[in-house]
Amino acid sequence: MATITLPRPPGTVLNGVVTFAISNPAQINPGGTVLWARGVDGDGNWVLDGNVAVTGTPGAAFTVDSVVLYAGAFIFLFGATLTEP
Repeated sequence: MATITLPRPPGTVLNGVVTFAISNPAQINPGGTVLWARGVDGDGNWVLDGNVAVTGTPGAAFTVDSVVLYAGAFIFLFGATLTEP
């Protein structure tokens, strides 16, 4: 549906928390319902997979305002963190 490319470096690390920089917008094509997302490194190697849910859903790896994404619209990463357990 969309590939969000992060800047280099992708963010900062402090006390086991990665705070990601705001990404450039990525155009959605095709549209549909997003249920999972995959993270890869700069060489395309798998890093993580996780479920996608509406913001506020407990336990969701990734959250969005709506899981319905429309072709031609844009999505970007902002306010994202990853916490090491």
